[in-house]
Amino acid sequence: MKNTMKWTAATLALGLVSVTAGRGGGSSDQGNASSAPGGSSASQKAVTLRYMTWNYADATKSTDAWIKDLKDKYNIVIDMQNLPTDQYATNLKTKLAANDLPDLFMTHGIANDLYMASEKLKVEPDQLSDLSDLKSVADFLPSLISEKKNNKAGKLFYVPVSTNVLGVIYNKKVFKDNGLALPTNIDEFTALCDKLKQAKVTPIAAPFKDSWTTQIIPFIAFGQYVNTKDATIKKKLADGSLTYTDIKDDVKKVLNVQSDWIQKGYFSNDFLGTDVNVASQMVGTGKASYADQRNLAI
Repeated sequence: MKNTMKWTAATLALGLVSVTAGRGGGSSDQGNASSAPGGSSASQKAVTLRYMTWNYADATKSTDAWIKDLKDKYNIVIDMQNLPTDQYATNLKTKLAANDLPDLFMTHGIANDLYMASEKLKVEPDQLSDLSDLKSVADFLPSLISEKKNNKAGKLFYVPVSTNVLGVIYNKKVFKDNGLALPTNIDEFTALCDKLKQAKVTPIAAPFKDSWTTQIIPFIAFGQYVNTKDATIKKKLADGSLTYTDIKDDVKKVLNVQSDWIQKGYFSNDFLGTDVNVASQMVGTGKASYADQRNLAI
């Protein structure tokens, strides 16, 4: 059975998908569990599903609630493996090569050609389960489901677990004490950073010890320098009607922003030794004015 099984790149919202389509799928007990009513099904034979993730620390309460819900309602036990972010892609590759993927695993996304860019991993249509027929898919926006099915197989292999917002958190008191107004664009933002430096205030608490945070400023810069010129530009890049060479000057700006800010001294001194928790504390206590973050910092 192990050689023919399919795995599910799913999310917490659709965790039950593996009951029918995941590891060892197809048994009557598992099929009943996936369509079980809201009440407990403790009389059913217990099923254990392996789940691999990297973000348990960011979603502890919701993950624990999901695991408990599966056990209480469907007698499904989740065997979770939470890996450090920088080890996740390597472990996923190793498990795929050994034909030993877990029943459920997290992914940053699956492209049209079924390539997972963040994990640097290519999968084939017959290695994953199609989630299209799950009733819970109806809970998602039809446009989102259509977008996720826009791949060479025309199937729904994953759905998002959450929506994250990239942006800047700031200390209101620092702004008030220094007579500053909120910036409305990236140029006003850098002008404020210069003023904060003059006032002996660290402009940005950069949490680059957590390597994933290094992508936040380029993301924001892409929005400022590229998306503001053409809101459809990402779609054009994806379908090949536009190339990065066509917008190379703007892309160069985007990629140089972070290094330019390092040279200008906008970041806290120990930015490579500062993680997201310390950076948030720095802003909260007024030791820094800004922190570039995701919404999880709120």
